[in-house]
Amino acid sequence: MKRYTPIKGRTFSGGFGNLQLVRDTYLDREVLYKKMSQPKDNDQLVNEIQSLSKARSRHVIEIYDLIINPDSGLLEGIIIEYLKGRDYLSYHKETPFNSYSYLIILYQISQALFDLHSSNIVHRDLKLENIKSTETGVLKIFDFGLSSTDEDYLTKLNRGTVIYAAPELYKDNAKITPEMDIYAFGICAWNLVSSFKGFCTALLERPPMSYSAYTSIGNILGGKVNNEIVSLIDSCLSYDPSLRPNAERLVSIIYKHLLYNKHKGLFVEKSSSIYELSYSKTGVRIKLSHGEIVVNYTGFDFIISGVLGDVYINNSPAQVGNSLPNACLITFGKPDLGSSRRFVTFLSSHPELVI
Repeated sequence: MKRYTPIKGRTFSGGFGNLQLVRDTYLDREVLYKKMSQPKDNDQLVNEIQSLSKARSRHVIEIYDLIINPDSGLLEGIIIEYLKGRDYLSYHKETPFNSYSYLIILYQISQALFDLHSSNIVHRDLKLENIKSTETGVLKIFDFGLSSTDEDYLTKLNRGTVIYAAPELYKDNAKITPEMDIYAFGICAWNLVSSFKGFCTALLERPPMSYSAYTSIGNILGGKVNNEIVSLIDSCLSYDPSLRPNAERLVSIIYKHLLYNKHKGLFVEKSSSIYELSYSKTGVRIKLSHGEIVVNYTGFDFIISGVLGDVYINNSPAQVGNSLPNACLITFGKPDLGSSRRFVTFLSSHPELVI
């Protein structure tokens, strides 16, 4: 530990471990020294090391060093990243509610789960207490002491946090699966907008939903987020694990809503006639020789809402209700008209999410 100097008065404890804020004298930065309260629990440190070594995600805490007892050669502790940003334990108290901020948090948690599950890692103890941000606002998950990397791992004891535990964890010899993390994600979504006292009764039962039916988080959000997001969160808390979405679906849907009203659609004819659709101008009617097309921007897609005459999208007849591809050629006139047809190119922007 000569490399690491304790910073007085900065110790933390929780669960099975203790944390000490220390200074890395080689790299001149603050980091955390983590060790278990009882040496008999050091297997959790080993488990954490193994899981973090496999995880490749900007939303997972980094492990920097191992502290080995020079006499016994046994692991004493680990040096991990010190997150100086905010936590989310009191997020539900903040007013006014910011739907974009809420989705950013959910997106980053879901991205972390996607990265973990893609590496066959189940966190097993996902909760707001194990989530914090860096100074630049990047959310990270930590505390991998209970995580599992074995697809056939069975547990006889639920060692996680009770309210975040999926119903199937209460069964004997429960198989640890990614769906358990998805359930915990749903609880995190609730806890970001409500204290436990405000949860629906079914989530507070042991096991969950053993007596009462689940009631939608929409009762709390009250129209503050899109219904698709409400349904997504509700599905995470399905009693049947097979009905829960996977992490990839969480990322995809939340990402889509974070980009709501951020696209632009450009229509160009011979580099001279230009029409642009965006959140400030949501509809356009293009009428040229042989046909007419009406396109509306919904905030997510560019939808064909009207067609007259002979109009083709990439050589297929334009159909009302279809969305335009991100890049396509709109042709006015049947193919046998040859060079007398009119052509308009369409290109949709690809907005990026910056965190």
